[in-house]
Amino acid sequence: MRAIPKFFVRVVLVFSVFVVLVAAPKAYAATPCCNVTSIDRTSGTVTAKETATGRVFKFKVTDAKLLSSLKTGQGIYANFTAKQVSVDGIEPCCAIVRLEPPDGAKNTSNAAPFDPCCNVAAVNANTGRVTVRENSTGRTITLKVSLAPAQLSQTFKVGTAVGFDPVGSARLAVGSSLKLRGAGFEPVDSVVSQIAAH
Repeated sequence: MRAIPKFFVRVVLVFSVFVVLVAAPKAYAATPCCNVTSIDRTSGTVTAKETATGRVFKFKVTDAKLLSSLKTGQGIYANFTAKQVSVDGIEPCCAIVRLEPPDGAKNTSNAAPFDPCCNVAAVNANTGRVTVRENSTGRTITLKVSLAPAQLSQTFKVGTAVGFDPVGSARLAVGSSLKLRGAGFEPVDSVVSQIAAH
């Protein structure tokens, strides 16, 4: 039995590695998904927006040369699952440090119907809290809402009819996670922070 020459084994190994590298799936799309909207050169924090959904996110740039090369409006690539950004679409350069939900606060005509139980009594965009008054009991429920301040102010206005997913105030307790819904808007994640009797 003849031994396989070492040279042949090396060639096969190199070829195998090459095939794996070429066939490996890319983590980024062929074209940039997002655009830089602002750059804080002091902190190294860059704000960008996903073109398809309007989702806003921030990423941290630690390389001074890369930071100085970025421009507002520049296309970039993002892998939201891995929370990484790439400028060239090949190598990740930066970590996403803040990721807001997709722009679900936009008015949508195909939002599922809902049964409103309450009306918005107060909105505090600075703290991210919305207070609603339950129509049947008169009690007030304050919720910490997962929206940016501007989206919060646009989505929930005093007097707006709202409801909850899951439906039913029996499930409401301080610390409960639920979805707050307004007419024509997608449900928004929220957590009950206070319940006060009428």
